[in-house]
Amino acid sequence: MRTLLILASLLTGCATGESDRAALKAELKHEILAELREPSPEGPAGPAPTGHVEGRIHFRKEGVVGCQVKLVRLLDSSSFLGMFNEVRQGVEFHAVSDVDGRFTFPDVPCGSYRLLWQPPGNSGWIRRLREKPDAQVEAGQTSRMGDIDLSQKPVGTATP
Repeated sequence: MRTLLILASLLTGCATGESDRAALKAELKHEILAELREPSPEGPAGPAPTGHVEGRIHFRKEGVVGCQVKLVRLLDSSSFLGMFNEVRQGVEFHAVSDVDGRFTFPDVPCGSYRLLWQPPGNSGWIRRLREKPDAQVEAGQTSRMGDIDLSQKPVGTATP
């Protein structure tokens, strides 16, 4: 967090004199190097743990076939350098609903995701309006999404 504050000070011009800027740059360098030297709490890197996400899209209880569905990864920003170790925001996983309206995302890397869907014949993506992630994927677990009812009118279309 301290690294982000120093970086923000440099970028927004809060440092008035050249000596202030030089001191902030030196401090930023020190903070970044300290983070790089810290050993990873997970140990050596191996294959990323994964989980599954599943759900159902229906219109008045009837499954909707052929609905495009995507998961978009939300970046964990708890560490400035952590963002370089994470799958970046915007990485997407795609699925299509089957005859019963069910969709599955197998082997998704653990983390927080936003869910978007595009009903057949529509050109815009729709999502739930919420602050929290739509799916939290845990290692070896299946995250079950609440049913998506297309008979409810959306507020608008969304971009990931």
